[in-house]
Amino acid sequence: MENSTSDIQSLVARVEKLEGQNRWFKRGACAALLLFGSVLLMGQAKPLPDVIEAHSFVVKDLVGHKTAELSWVGQTVLKFYDINGNIQTTITGGFIRLDDPPNSLSHVRLGFDNKNEPPHVHVHDKGLGATLGVKGITVATQPSPY
Repeated sequence: MENSTSDIQSLVARVEKLEGQNRWFKRGACAALLLFGSVLLMGQAKPLPDVIEAHSFVVKDLVGHKTAELSWVGQTVLKFYDINGNIQTTITGGFIRLDDPPNSLSHVRLGFDNKNEPPHVHVHDKGLGATLGVKGITVATQPSPY
């Protein structure tokens, strides 16, 4: 009887030792899998470019209509469009122009034509234009040069 008790105790000791080794084996396998997965995922990440270059940048809404455009046409030009694709606002280095689409016969222009001239405000509506600047107010009934 003593023999069978010592055999059972010896088997219990061996099982406990194997369970402990198995626990460490599982932990090591999980750690290795986690490390391998991390390295794999880190390899998938692409670095962001330092510079993005293009001739123009166009912003579209969810339907695909152009809503804004940043481009270079002798100078930097930022245009905003309405839902029909008509230009509503134009911003350049020298002026801001607000249009009344679709015919653009009416508009307001704030800015200057070149760096040698003082800034002005020009309002044009269907053949009648007025310019306010440091030289005073000028009213014209001819088509707007702006």
